[in-house]
Amino acid sequence: SSLYSNTFAMSAAAPAAPSNFTGTAVVSGNNATVTLTWTDNSNNEASFEIQRATNAAFTTGLNTNTVAANIITRVETRNRNRSYYYRIRAINAAGVSEWVNLTPFPLVTP
Repeated sequence: SSLYSNTFAMSAAAPAAPSNFTGTAVVSGNNATVTLTWTDNSNNEASFEIQRATNAAFTTGLNTNTVAANIITRVETRNRNRSYYYRIRAINAAGVSEWVNLTPFPLVTP
């Protein structure tokens, strides 16, 4: 066998941050239905991480959910008459994007 002819170094890049992260809330019986949508600006994300909290510092009532790559909508059932803070970022093996806060921030359920 011969020696290798060339070498190649590949460097993966962290994904681009999503944009246009918006949310709406409508009354649904005794609860509220929250619909989150965003624009996927990356072609190399493995997933999106969405955090919800009850304060803007994301230190109280923190909940983290992950959705698959290329998903651009998430629907949740939440309590009514509450304020929720949401943020999202893209993730892959090379790293994570910047956090993007939801508009409105906070989302107040009816």
